[in-house]
Amino acid sequence: MSGRSKTILESAILITFLLLVIFVGKWYWRVSKQAYPTYKPRIEMSYFKVKKFTKDSTDMDMILLVRNPLPFKLLLGNLSYNIYIGGVEVIESKYPASINIEAEDSSLLKFPVIMKNEKLTEILNKLKKQGVDSTEYKIEGNADLNFLLLKNTPYHFNFSKKLPLYIIPKLAVEKIRVKKIGLKHTQLLINCSIHNRNVFPYNFKETVYEIKINGSHLVDGKIDSTINIPAHSKVEITLPADVSLIKALEAGFDSWFKSATTEYDLYFAAKIVADDNAIKDSKVILEAKGKLKDLKQ
Repeated sequence: MSGRSKTILESAILITFLLLVIFVGKWYWRVSKQAYPTYKPRIEMSYFKVKKFTKDSTDMDMILLVRNPLPFKLLLGNLSYNIYIGGVEVIESKYPASINIEAEDSSLLKFPVIMKNEKLTEILNKLKKQGVDSTEYKIEGNADLNFLLLKNTPYHFNFSKKLPLYIIPKLAVEKIRVKKIGLKHTQLLINCSIHNRNVFPYNFKETVYEIKINGSHLVDGKIDSTINIPAHSKVEITLPADVSLIKALEAGFDSWFKSATTEYDLYFAAKIVADDNAIKDSKVILEAKGKLKDLKQ
C-alpha cells in the first residue's frame, strides 16, 4: 500500500471514529434528559388487568413494558417467564414470538395469566397466617437480546409489585320459596348471599342470572340497580323469578320441594364497578348449586 493510500485509509478511519463518537454522544445526551434515564434494554411491569373471575379461576393479563434506549433496533427472542403471587408459582410459560423494538422505542407485551382458585386458596391461607391483606406479584424470566453483531446475548429479568390480593366473592343460595301461585304465572323468590372476603368493596352492575332445576332452564332475569358489597362483608339479595304456568307444569313444579333429589343451579354474572383500573369493568361469573332439600325452609 502506497503512502498516499495509507493516509487516506487512516483519515477515513479517523472520520468514522469521530462520527461514531458524535453519534454516541448525542444519544447519551438525549437519554440523560429523560425523566428516568436508562442506557441498556430493560423489561419492567407496567400494569395488570383482570378480565374475568369465575368459580374455578381468575383470568387476567399482566402487561410488561420493554424499553430499548439503544440507538439501534433490538430483537428480543426466546422469552420465558414464571409468575408468582404471594411466593406461589401460578404460571410458567414462554412468549410465543420474537419481539422487534425500534431504536429508542418501547413496546407493551401482554402475558395471559389464568390462576386456578385452588392456588388462590393456598395463597389466601398463607396470608391469613401472616395477618396481611396484600401480597407480592413477581415476574422472573430470561430472554435473548440481538442487536448489531451481538447475537443471543442472555438477559435475565426479575421484578415485583406489592398489590392487593383479589379474591372472588362467594355466592350461596339461602332459600327458594314460592311467593305467589297464579293461573298464568308462579312467582318464586330466590334469597341468596354474596360474601366479599377482600379488603376493598365490590360493586356489581349489569347483573344477569339464570336458574336451572335438575339441569333444565327454568327462568332468567336481570338486576338494573348496582349491588354494593362492603369489604369483609356478606350481603343478602333477592332474585325474583316469574315462571309461566306451562313451564312450571312441564318441570313438575309440585314435586320439587317434596323430592330429596331435586337440584338447583344458580348462574350469576355481572361487571365490577371500581376506581381500580385492574378490576374496573371486569366480568365476574359466580355459581351456586345444591339440593332444594338442604335450603332453609
